[in-house]
Amino acid sequence: MRGMQMRLSHLPRLLLLALVPFASSCVLAHTTDGNGLDPLRVERIVPGTSTRADVTALLGAPDEVIYSNKEHDPLFERAFRYRRTNTKQTALFLLLFSTFRSETRWDHVVVFFDDAGKVENVGVALDRDDAEYGLAF
Repeated sequence: MRGMQMRLSHLPRLLLLALVPFASSCVLAHTTDGNGLDPLRVERIVPGTSTRADVTALLGAPDEVIYSNKEHDPLFERAFRYRRTNTKQTALFLLLFSTFRSETRWDHVVVFFDDAGKVENVGVALDRDDAEYGLAF
């Protein structure tokens, strides 16, 4: 009888020990903001030739329109800005330790226009696909 009581008194400890592996977890999350910008479409924008309408036809509506800030100028669209994001997050939760890492990369295109509404310059950084999962150490 006494041996049976000792075995039952160890039961909560054994149960707790059996549940320890379930107290840890790993999380992978991936969020995007639209489809990436197609480099082949961006290359079709030709400074001095392409117009606002051409740019909109190739890349769609801009995420931001940047207007002239000249003092006596009427409001004039000077640039279209396109930005797409890609974020990958990793988290590891253990019983006494946890870590989290988030990495965001962007496709970023800014198209500048001259006074006639033709493309003057194009700034491009296409790094959206470089986001990676990983631990914080």
